[in-house]
Amino acid sequence: MDQLATFYKEKGALLAVQDVFRLDGVSVKYGDTTILDDLTWQVRPGEKWLLKGQNGAGKSTLLSLLYGDNPQAYSLPVYLFDQKRGPGQSIWSIKAKIGFTSPELHAYYDQDLLARHVVWSGLTDTFHVKPGTPPAFREATEWLFQYFGVAAYFNQRFSTLSTGIQRLVLLMRALVKVPPVLLLDEPFQGLDQHTIQACRQLLDRLVGPDSTLIFISHFEEEAPAVVKQTYHLPS
Repeated sequence: MDQLATFYKEKGALLAVQDVFRLDGVSVKYGDTTILDDLTWQVRPGEKWLLKGQNGAGKSTLLSLLYGDNPQAYSLPVYLFDQKRGPGQSIWSIKAKIGFTSPELHAYYDQDLLARHVVWSGLTDTFHVKPGTPPAFREATEWLFQYFGVAAYFNQRFSTLSTGIQRLVLLMRALVKVPPVLLLDEPFQGLDQHTIQACRQLLDRLVGPDSTLIFISHFEEEAPAVVKQTYHLPS
């Protein structure tokens, strides 16, 4: 594990911002249905949060605001990396700073790539891989597969893997680019207890004091020990 921790320390980028995310009284409605109501939340660099919310509380909508995908953010008081979401802020500059995984990403990941290529697609924040992945990232990917005991799947097609292994590969995809911010939505869903424990231990080693983590789960005990703050999304 020290090998990957060193890789993270060498490759990691610091965020020279006051706020990673800031929502100043955000309300989202679809027709007559209120999804988020006057939501206020501030996440500063280096903070580690557990985000909790019941089904239907608007978690997916909130994540789409934080990840820059929701078009309603343009008209709302949503600030990402100290900038109000708007025409002057590229969605790709937002995604470049965030390692992201979610059940929705898994559901829509329809590219039948090799498992290692799925991990490397995280470097482009797309479902595709650019030629010439740097050797350091190739080595980090090999290390991750070995750490989780799934090296046999390194060159297998993503579509042939079990649901649990696919979820694990997508978690590696979020980690491999060494982002300053990790936004992990139910990252352990479909994993067995042994693998969950290995994931928690890895995150506790990799997520350093300068890294920002938002960990979404229905179960507080799943959160890595490094998580120190909790935000309850109102239902």
